[in-house]
Amino acid sequence: MESNSLIGQYSPDFEIPTTTGEVYHFGSELKRHKLIVVSFIHQDSHSMIVYLKNLYDQFKDQGLGIVVINADTGVSLDTMKELKQSENFDFPYIRDTTGDVVKSFNVDEMPTVFAIDHQFVVRYGGKVEANETELQTMIAELVNA
Repeated sequence: MESNSLIGQYSPDFEIPTTTGEVYHFGSELKRHKLIVVSFIHQDSHSMIVYLKNLYDQFKDQGLGIVVINADTGVSLDTMKELKQSENFDFPYIRDTTGDVVKSFNVDEMPTVFAIDHQFVVRYGGKVEANETELQTMIAELVNA
């Protein structure tokens, strides 16, 4: 099943520890934002993190939340903490050690991004490289609605 097959459907919910040790409750976070971008990455996805930081800086004051999920099950927590510190991003960074969250979103390649509105509806799902403008336009429309 392709990632974009979730568009228009309700998003999977999840609770999983972050690099800080806190548990990230997706449903609770979604209630606090107009839209959350969920990004599944590999440890070496520098360009995606830069893109997400720019999105966050542009739209955080309008209600955008971002969560990054590392899909590399073998990556250590210390390695993830080093990446978060070196890339200096403010949104949660999560390790999906079981792969359950990746499976629930039908992710088969990285990086993959989902945009989920405050009603839990998936508005975007897929790769970003070819669709950066489309994703940014959609985010602007949803957070300014």
